[in-house]
Amino acid sequence: MGLLQDPVQALDQVEWYLDHPELEKFPGAFELAGGALCRQTLEQALFLLCFFSGMPRTKYLRADRTLQVAGRLVRALGERDLVSGRVYFELARRRGPRIGKLARWPRSLARWQRLLNEPAHFSTRNRDMDEATLRGFVRFARTLFDGDDKYALVAAINEIYSGGIYTAVLSSDDRNMPGLYRRIVVGPSAIQLDANGQLSFKTPAFPLRIISATDVPRGPWPRGAAVIVQHTVGMSIGGQLVTRRGDPIDLTSLATTIASFARNPGQRRYISAHFRKLGLRIEFNEVPRPDDA
Repeated sequence: MGLLQDPVQALDQVEWYLDHPELEKFPGAFELAGGALCRQTLEQALFLLCFFSGMPRTKYLRADRTLQVAGRLVRALGERDLVSGRVYFELARRRGPRIGKLARWPRSLARWQRLLNEPAHFSTRNRDMDEATLRGFVRFARTLFDGDDKYALVAAINEIYSGGIYTAVLSSDDRNMPGLYRRIVVGPSAIQLDANGQLSFKTPAFPLRIISATDVPRGPWPRGAAVIVQHTVGMSIGGQLVTRRGDPIDLTSLATTIASFARNPGQRRYISAHFRKLGLRIEFNEVPRPDDA
């Protein structure tokens, strides 16, 4: 779940490591930790580019939904989409300024992938990674990410882990803010009698799970719930009620709500039967066709 962590805070942590080597109990420990966070931040940028470019998920995710290695992501972004014929980097730039800024420097992303690919475990050769290299990446990465980009990660991962129940969206204004959207399918049975004998419309639950912004996300992804990071500000979460045929439900009044389920004779018969089960009778005014006039 490292992809959910705030990339801006990760960069702050890298700088803290580099600024406080005197606190190390093992030589180079902070440098190793900073390198791991830099690789994570680069992978977050590449993940967002792959996801919002519309790239097939098998190109950037393994079967267990873990991210492919960064080198493979860079190569995949340089490939052409079979439908549009455009390179995925270009398709990402077309999604708006929030994702477009990540795609401005494809060569730089490839260069940093090569530089940061040095393994942190034991090797038979000396390490090439040093403080100057890590600080250089932090300066570069700060041109890519702002404080709201973590919400794009949240939205994208929600769409993937929900199996498409939630859709990641980007607003069309200048801020191009990330958000989540859900189409909620309901039937006439949502119209019920309340405790006072009045007709009411019972909407399905819209479950949310709030996770801590100060802890590493752990555990399985909750089934059917949107996962939001604590203290999220500005991210939109919206939904639309639709019939089983995908038609929008008009909630302006009870009459328009009922009419949303009664668009053809078969639907009208179905909802009439539902009302009879409630002990009520409903009649529809048939609208004459032009040739009946």
